[in-house]
Amino acid sequence: AAFGAAGAATGLGLHGGLGGGVAGMFGGAGIAPLPPANKKQREIYVGNLTAGALTAQGLRELFDNLMASIPTFDPSRGPAVLNVQICSSGMYAFVEFRD
Repeated sequence: AAFGAAGAATGLGLHGGLGGGVAGMFGGAGIAPLPPANKKQREIYVGNLTAGALTAQGLRELFDNLMASIPTFDPSRGPAVLNVQICSSGMYAFVEFRD
């Protein structure tokens, strides 16, 4: 699944945004804190997946590991990914992040 996960990463697209930008999620110098984001602002669309090549758990691990590699990510607040929904065809998914 690691190969599928790496291949899936090339087909990422945004859906909804991340509550005003990535800086709000990771903190940033000189940037005022953002109010809590609603689900649509914390959710991204992941498209162009190969049907059956990736599970919800595989996507969760991919994004949790990616977020953990960012220096300003705070793992004490819990996992980065709250929910993963893969469509029944397996061709796209929605990944919901925490605030």
